[in-house]
Amino acid sequence: MRLHTSIVLFFISCYGYGQGSIKSHYTNAYNCKQGGGCNTYGEGYRQDLLIQFDENELKWAKSIFEGFAICELRKKTDTYIIGLLDELYVYADLVNKSIYYIDFVNDHYQTWGYGPDPSLVSNRVAAMIKMLENHATQKDVMQFLIDQTTEKQSSPE
Repeated sequence: MRLHTSIVLFFISCYGYGQGSIKSHYTNAYNCKQGGGCNTYGEGYRQDLLIQFDENELKWAKSIFEGFAICELRKKTDTYIIGLLDELYVYADLVNKSIYYIDFVNDHYQTWGYGPDPSLVSNRVAAMIKMLENHATQKDVMQFLIDQTTEKQSSPE
């Protein structure tokens, strides 16, 4: 009985009441601009990606030296979280431990991605901007990311 109680207390202390935390890394950030192509930013060295969430917020930081971007939580599942930051969507892929978001600068969309799989992140960021250039909504782009995450999760290995 003591072991069972200890295990339960361990999980409660680690995760709190619906709280979670994921630490990942990336070597480069990927960005695509509407009508402007895609770019890679960074020095190619490992940087921390921190994702935290609870029932109300999604918080993420692309460095332990930066403050968290705090998003209003819109939807949370076991495989992904969607947050909203100043009317722009943020997608946390919990399966691949990565973050994607849409920005709107000078009347043009930009898409960004950070995560440990450079090929996956760069391809998704490019697909996101292509969708927006073809007049998809931000919600359409979020659905694309959901489909990508859940498809990869359910495919046989």
